[in-house]
Amino acid sequence: MNSNNGSCAYLERETPMPLSKEMRAYLASRYDCDPHKEILFDGDAVSVIAMLSDGNEPEQLFAGYLADIERDMHRDLGTELPNELGAT
Repeated sequence: MNSNNGSCAYLERETPMPLSKEMRAYLASRYDCDPHKEILFDGDAVSVIAMLSDGNEPEQLFAGYLADIERDMHRDLGTELPNELGAT
């Protein structure tokens, strides 16, 4: 960890991103963030955490669950929701 930049060292870690490219692109576009460094995945939970230009500390822009994000993404993009995610 770089002592000059310790507060955002988590943004630089190489964490596997098991999210689809489509979902990463959707979140990156929606929250204006880097899809590979600022979108964190833990189980079925997703967080978007970014350094804001006017602050020294990272800020959580969004936190949610995969199923909710998937529903929002399909609603916003006007695409069909897969049946396993609650489509009727």
